[in-house]
Amino acid sequence: MKNIKIHFLLILVILISACGGLTEKQKKSVDDAISALNKLDAGTQVGINKIEYSKMLIEAQALVNQSSSNLSDKRYEELRKELNLAMESYLDAKQLWEIMKNDTGFYVMCNDSPPKKDPAESNTKLDNLFCDPEGKILRDKYNLTVRDPKTKEIRADKSGEIFKKEGISIIWGTAKGHLDRASSLTKEL
Repeated sequence: MKNIKIHFLLILVILISACGGLTEKQKKSVDDAISALNKLDAGTQVGINKIEYSKMLIEAQALVNQSSSNLSDKRYEELRKELNLAMESYLDAKQLWEIMKNDTGFYVMCNDSPPKKDPAESNTKLDNLFCDPEGKILRDKYNLTVRDPKTKEIRADKSGEIFKKEGISIIWGTAKGHLDRASSLTKEL
């Protein structure tokens, strides 16, 4: 009878531990993805050029993809989501960086209303600017600060300039938040 209880407890312990946290393969792939994302974060802190940033994005994306495929179980949905959101934000920062019209430190946005056909009806020089659809999506997705081109004051109507450093920093901050959440979730598993 005593042996049966011991065997039962041993089987129960094995079953509970098997249903618990990450497998070694999953843990390694998550650790690798988080490490690559942490390198991106470190690069954003010390300063990085577009070429190096692009190289690091490629490495991080490959590792996040691998980790996501290893975390297909519903139990890891939140962790998978946070890793992918961090990666998406780092990619969005590169996208904003790429669509900057020049290197003067800002990216000109436009008014959300359609352009005025008659220049005499135009209230500002911004009324007739082309709206870059990607920039507009990023502006709205990350609630990027838009400033008046002359006074540099924040504009509520979202027509004006997004300063490159400010906009990219906001997106990187969002990425860091998702990365921190993913790191926290791995400790809970």
